Amino acid sequence: YDNNTYTKYITDVTLTSSADIVSYAFYNCSSIVNFTFNKTDKIEIYAFSNVNFNNVNYYGTMDDWLNTKLVSESSNPISNVNTLHLIVDGKLQLFDGNLIINHKTTKISRYTFYRWNVIKSIKFGSNLRCIETDAFYQNDIEKVYYDGTIEQLLSISTNSNIDIDLAMASSNEGLFMLDDNNEYYQVTEITIPESISTLKNLAGFDKVTSITFGPYITSIYQGDLPALENIYYKGSVSDWINAGSISRITGINGLDKKLYFLDSNNSYDLIETLIIPEDVEVIPSGSFQHISNIKDVVFNNTKIISEYAFA
Repeated sequence: YDNNTYTKYITDVTLTSSADIVSYAFYNCSSIVNFTFNKTDKIEIYAFSNVNFNNVNYYGTMDDWLNTKLVSESSNPISNVNTLHLIVDGKLQLFDGNLIINHKTTKISRYTFYRWNVIKSIKFGSNLRCIETDAFYQNDIEKVYYDGTIEQLLSISTNSNIDIDLAMASSNEGLFMLDDNNEYYQVTEITIPESISTLKNLAGFDKVTSITFGPYITSIYQGDLPALENIYYKGSVSDWINAGSISRITGINGLDKKLYFLDSNNSYDLIETLIIPEDVEVIPSGSFQHISNIKDVVFNNTKIISEYAFA
């Protein structure tokens, strides 16, 4: 399919029909820079492969777009565009970069905002229960606003993690949540509630410097905490070591961190001398990786120290 042979002099296209957009419809139509289309139920695979749209006008609301089924990443005509207008009730509205997800929305499907460079911030609420893989991909999002609790946010079901790519630039301000006065604050400290057993939805916590959790966390994976400095653990040294995969959090971002344990007074103790309990025979890889506060280690009944346990 070499559509460009037949469309190489066409720069503007307007679709007034609400019919599905079929496979290869605009494949290789690289001369088109301005594209206008109506809301539709489905866009097939490769419909917009190798296009270079600069401006896109969409006859519909953001809710209409959320209900559109995109078969693949090449089904999204708004990927990589410079400007987006929504045409609602006959009025042309410039999308200003602030994406507000309707509070009634429960799912964001795959590829919905794939490579939408025009998004600068996103706001969504506690009714959102699923963000599918690649719903957000290679975006330039600077802020995420969430109107729920940490527990609700971490409970969102995804295929991998909360796949919202924040901007890598210094302008990235991370996650904002509502305080008791119903005002947004930047999240820099999080406490994981006991109802959560697996940490998998950490993307977006780019400005979090401190995290608190306990032995109820049994697995940590695919986390993204680039600014993490302090780990507060509501358990014993034995709990920490025996939990296995939770030690992965010490290696996140490759930077030195401080690890605190609860002492007998129920206060957090920054230990410099680590005493390995007698019930610990194996210290898994990564258990104390990048932990800077430990100066001395006392072993009792340890038989195996895995690679990178103290790297």
